[in-house]
Amino acid sequence: MLGIVLIVASGFFYDFWRSQQRPRIYTNYQYAINHARQLGMALFEFESEYGGFPSESTAATVKTHTGSTWKLGDATSNDLFRQLFAAGIVTNEEMFYVPAAGTHRPDNHFATEADALSQGECGFAYISNQSVAGNSSRPIVLAPVIPGTTKFDPRVFNGTAIILRLDNSVQAGRIDADGHIVGEGGKDFLDPSQPIWGGVAPVVKWPDLDPTARSTRSSSPGFLTTLTNEHPGALSTVLAALVMWWIGRSRLKVRES
Repeated sequence: MLGIVLIVASGFFYDFWRSQQRPRIYTNYQYAINHARQLGMALFEFESEYGGFPSESTAATVKTHTGSTWKLGDATSNDLFRQLFAAGIVTNEEMFYVPAAGTHRPDNHFATEADALSQGECGFAYISNQSVAGNSSRPIVLAPVIPGTTKFDPRVFNGTAIILRLDNSVQAGRIDADGHIVGEGGKDFLDPSQPIWGGVAPVVKWPDLDPTARSTRSSSPGFLTTLTNEHPGALSTVLAALVMWWIGRSRLKVRES
């Protein structure tokens, strides 16, 4: 009887733990969605003023128009988004923040290039070399992308990605088991063979994440989160196994006595 009670209790514990995770993930997701919308407005204002989205070519124009002495590189999304500060279009770092591992809340210090969007203060990937004349379904800002890849981290928003498109709409994308968002023909939607790319591979600029940072709003997933996201039902199985082991051990002690 005690064993049955413990097994049922383990199931309740699992359900309770999962229910506590959902509101936090949803809140973080809505938080990042709002930031993507703000970032979209800033990018389109920049495009209207400088004739293109932040790129290596617009960097020179920004410096000429503003007299900025910033280098304005293009190695990361942090680098390219700094053009928005140099142009005076944004005056707050908060919109670049995604509550995920490798990021931390921005300190809103951007008086110098070294301070503006420093490591870990931007969580959005950026697809450069695009224009409003391109296919409006193309993504321009993405999260949460795994740096160095075209894969998304399904743990951050419970299998959902955030996509800002060239029509300035923000949409959700479902991440498959391989970490991709599936497009036409069952292929990765960032695959250059997808019709929206016209055979030209998208140039992804990843954010400069801080490997030591744990987001102040959403820390990186712990063992239990990873276990249950990647292996649904595993926690209940483990708990049930531990209960059965405990019951067997108790019976053995009774027999020995």
